[in-house]
Amino acid sequence: MSEPVRFGFVGCGGAALDVAAAIGRSDRATLVATLDLDRTRAMELATPFDARVHDSLDELLADERVEAVYVALPHRLLAPTAERVLAEGRAVLVEKPMALDVAAIDRLGDMARAGGLALGVMFELRETGVALVARQLIAGGAIGEVTCVRMRTLIDKPFRYWRSGYSERVRSGWRARRAEAGGGVVLMNVIHQLDLLRMITGMEPADVSGYVGTLVADRAEVEVEDT
Repeated sequence: MSEPVRFGFVGCGGAALDVAAAIGRSDRATLVATLDLDRTRAMELATPFDARVHDSLDELLADERVEAVYVALPHRLLAPTAERVLAEGRAVLVEKPMALDVAAIDRLGDMARAGGLALGVMFELRETGVALVARQLIAGGAIGEVTCVRMRTLIDKPFRYWRSGYSERVRSGWRARRAEAGGGVVLMNVIHQLDLLRMITGMEPADVSGYVGTLVADRAEVEVEDT
């Protein structure tokens, strides 16, 4: 068996909790370094793995034990941080949506290819059993040719979500601000279902249209769509 991939975590908020827990149950990866603005959060994730807690991105990237970096930061910081990681010759796993625009995603892809480095987005639902079985069934022709797919996604968004996320581990209103989040429930939540649609069917979208709106949250405080 190959050695586990040695990860450094940049951002130790709510999303990082589940990823660290999954790494703790896996023999394919381990956590060797953490970084967060709140050192207490970084230490909380590092301690079970005897990982190092770093005080800057430069320091973490200088850590020779770090082979790959998981980036779990507010959306506006994902692409710039991933770019730094790739520039230092490390593989990177980025929380969705990876960047606020397609051009930034393309630049990261070009950097990864040029450096022969792995670049991924955190679409964990691809590894769920139901998704894997569904892909196998459709690929085997179990329901014939796919001509139409209908999805319904209902997500509870209590107002506290816009101020601190579901975990309330980090108090920040970035999710509600368009310049920092890039979008609302489409980028934050429905992106997972859209990715599963592509993964399960093997099909790519040819044309996209839709309506979005802020219909539940207080528009004075939430600039992005919740519907």
